[in-house]
Amino acid sequence: MPYSAEISRTNPTCFLFLIDQSGSMGDAVPDQPNRKKADAVADAINRLLQNLVIRCAKEEGVRDYFYVGVIGYGNTVGPAFSGPLAGKELVSISEVGNMPARVEDRTKKMDDGAGGIAEQSIRMPIWFDPVAGGGTPMCQALGLAQNILQKWLAQHSACFPPVVIQITDGESTDGDPTNAMRGIKDLASQDGNVLVFNVHVSSDPNATPIAFPDSSNQLPNPPAKILFEGYRYAPEQSPLDDRPMRVSAQAFRAPKAGNQESEYEDAFCPEHPLISERDSTFRFAVGDGATETSFAGIWATQLVRAFCKGKLEGDELLPSLRFLRERWLKYVSRKPMPWYTEEKVRSGAFAAIVGLVLHDSSEPDEDGKWRALAIGDSCVFQLRKRKLVASFPIQNSDQFNSSPLLLGSRGSQDQSDPQGILNVCGMWRKGDAFYLMSDAIACWFLTEVKNGHIPSRELQDLTPGKGGNFQSWLATLREKKKIRNDDVTVVRIEIERE
Repeated sequence: MPYSAEISRTNPTCFLFLIDQSGSMGDAVPDQPNRKKADAVADAINRLLQNLVIRCAKEEGVRDYFYVGVIGYGNTVGPAFSGPLAGKELVSISEVGNMPARVEDRTKKMDDGAGGIAEQSIRMPIWFDPVAGGGTPMCQALGLAQNILQKWLAQHSACFPPVVIQITDGESTDGDPTNAMRGIKDLASQDGNVLVFNVHVSSDPNATPIAFPDSSNQLPNPPAKILFEGYRYAPEQSPLDDRPMRVSAQAFRAPKAGNQESEYEDAFCPEHPLISERDSTFRFAVGDGATETSFAGIWATQLVRAFCKGKLEGDELLPSLRFLRERWLKYVSRKPMPWYTEEKVRSGAFAAIVGLVLHDSSEPDEDGKWRALAIGDSCVFQLRKRKLVASFPIQNSDQFNSSPLLLGSRGSQDQSDPQGILNVCGMWRKGDAFYLMSDAIACWFLTEVKNGHIPSRELQDLTPGKGGNFQSWLATLREKKKIRNDDVTVVRIEIERE
């Protein structure tokens, strides 16, 4: 049921910001070496507070539609306002507007109306200063936030639910925050539960923005997944809650024989194993960087991460490719390079990619749906009871060649779709297995199929890591000349349903 409470001066709501002020927030923002993450967060908070004040400003002054609190956690945990509001947990928006710590003169870049950029002087009120030091006592901060919200809700039981915005760049250093997050998530007014938003500040220069992910599988690391799962709230139980799709996934990888791990130029996503994880949608991808181009592994990594965040489909495709290409160029050009490397960068990197999306069915006895996207010769195979059900985009080992159509990092910036994108969809059943493979291992697989043998048992029995059998199994294939010497990546996905 949607929220419906009216926000007014007699029935205000509140915003509570939880700001990570640990030592790592003193690190530089990716692509902005002279700007700390703490500075960027402080600017964002001050601009947001400024906008809230402006939204509530009328002829007679600032109307108190909102109350606001800022909690910082690092060396200490507590209210983080500066100036006259220091030490206060929640203050009215009129107090915010009338009592900034100071007002600074700053410059802002503006369109000059003639196709250029001009700098304009502005006045910027400051309520919150950048701080970075100590650990990340997230559990303690969440406990304080819960106490503040409980007191607010006791006095404003009919309000539009409070909004909590947490900004952090890492994981809690004072324990698992899951229970504390649930304590906040379960608070409610008569209109509904508290609304919680997480902003995870990445230090990865190759990271692409993720907005409102559908599941934790789209997130890049365990701390981000913990935040997502801890706050996820399903207001009504559906049949899917009693019968979730369960998926396990494991990646296997190896560089060319004779090469170092650092020379591996394939990529895969997710980068960590899934062990009987539950969700209604899962995304997987394998990318194969073209060896003859430079920085191809970086490009392949960007592509698979973008796919697993839902950024390479539909209306997101072209804007995402433009963004990824700009980011790739900025990243590889960050340091001086010899002339020959400049020539390789000018030509760009190329990669193949295959991506798979699994969707749960709406009824317990129905098959689920899957769809896949491919550019190039990396493949996805669907196996059911040791039989090959689907092979995409290549169906026969004879179709592999030395010049597949690939996706480039310096492609055209016009509005036309990239060439060579193929899509397919199908249905899955409980017990099915999917394998995403880069080209060399995919060619071996289809050669085995052509010879009347589907190696389902071999693939099912593969184990990763130093104690696993994957490396020795692959070495045997190479020694017997059954597979050409290339980077190898396999992602094994197995479906079961409780």
